[in-house]
Amino acid sequence: MPLETHWESVRCEDVDCPRFTSGFQTIVPADSQLAGWIRVNLKGTHHWREEHQAGGLIAFSFPPGQQCFLGLAGQHKFPNGRQAILIQQIGEREPRVLRPDDWVDSYQTARERFVRAVERG
Repeated sequence: MPLETHWESVRCEDVDCPRFTSGFQTIVPADSQLAGWIRVNLKGTHHWREEHQAGGLIAFSFPPGQQCFLGLAGQHKFPNGRQAILIQQIGEREPRVLRPDDWVDSYQTARERFVRAVERG
């Protein structure tokens, strides 16, 4: 099932994202572009607590109920209900695209032929 055709991006709550249900934390250099990005781009949509750490780091702690970075980036995926694409390649013949049930039937038929051939020696 190719990602681009058989999956859709969903929100954290749609996939029971543990960062959505439990909250999450990210630690970055205090003077980094990412720290600035969080402060500017998540203002108004997210709540967080900043805690300065040793070594010039800062921890951004996000309480539960907010989209994580994967959710914001559209990286949570869920099958969209399209049937899987199954391709059968036998020897040098042209590959065939099959429905899942037809692929299973074809596989079982080929397996049975193989087993009979082995039994015959």
